[in-house]
Amino acid sequence: MSTNCAGCNEILHKREHLTCKYCKKTYDLDCANVTPQRFYNIMSAETKAAWKCQACYCKQPKKNNTNKPIRPREKSPVVNISQIDRDNITLRRSPNNMHNDTSDSVDIELLGDTVITQTSPNLNAKSDEILLQTLSVIIQQKLKENNRSLINELQSTIHSEINKAIISLKEDIQQKTEILSFQNKQRKDEICQLNLKIESITKENGKLREDIKQLSKKIENKFRIPEINSKKK
Repeated sequence: MSTNCAGCNEILHKREHLTCKYCKKTYDLDCANVTPQRFYNIMSAETKAAWKCQACYCKQPKKNNTNKPIRPREKSPVVNISQIDRDNITLRRSPNNMHNDTSDSVDIELLGDTVITQTSPNLNAKSDEILLQTLSVIIQQKLKENNRSLINELQSTIHSEINKAIISLKEDIQQKTEILSFQNKQRKDEICQLNLKIESITKENGKLREDIKQLSKKIENKFRIPEINSKKK
């Protein structure tokens, strides 16, 4: 069977609740006005077992034997405190008895319901907002630095690749130029050799012509001698 909160009448699904030692009523942490940090980190098992709800605390007789009425939390005069310092925890006090400190001094461990941390959410929200802004600025700076680094690295890579390509192109052109120069020299040598051959052939041709002329004269002279002898007879 589920248990309902005596303050808001909601079903208590979590184990984060307190049961009053005197009236045995169970309250969730919101209605008990106890923060989760105090519930887990400050209140011991004995303190939780001896916890007194606000209704029972208000019914506790004072020196004037009057009962303190239960007041809404929104209208209660409170002093804002830090959740960390237990010694600075303050209590709700009746407007008529604010001067009577001794009558309102009770064991703080038994009055977790009187701890007020109204400004803590605002402080936490502001702290979170400042933290987010700081993180945003840091992230933007890191992104800018990374962008600059990437741009510089990219520029360096591009320049390096361009220089490599230029050097490779120069080497290729130089190699091809050397090949063409060598081939051109070979052609010149071949042409020189051909010219020498042509000159030699030309000389041989001239010599052959001279030989042919001499042979022709000899043949002609040989045929002329018999004709002369026949005429003489």
